[in-house]
Amino acid sequence: MDMISKLWNWLTYTSSAAATGVGLMTAKQWAVIPAVAIGLLTAWLAHRHRRRMEQLQRQQNEMLAHLLAASGKGEECER
Repeated sequence: MDMISKLWNWLTYTSSAAATGVGLMTAKQWAVIPAVAIGLLTAWLAHRHRRRMEQLQRQQNEMLAHLLAASGKGEECER
C-alpha cells in the first residue's frame, strides 16, 4: 500500500507540474521551464518531507514500544 501511495503522490506532483507548464505556455512561453522546475522541486521536497515523517513516526513507535516493555505494561496495551 505504501508503494501505491508513493506512486500516486509522484503522479499527482508530475501532472501538476505539467499542467502548470502547459498553462503558462499559453500565456508566456518563456515561463515554462521555471514552472516545471518549481513543480519538480515541490515534488522532491514533498517526497523528502514524507520520508522524514515516516522515519520519525517509526522511531516514535519504537520508543513507545520500548517504554511499554520496560514498564511491564506491554501486554495490557496490546490487547
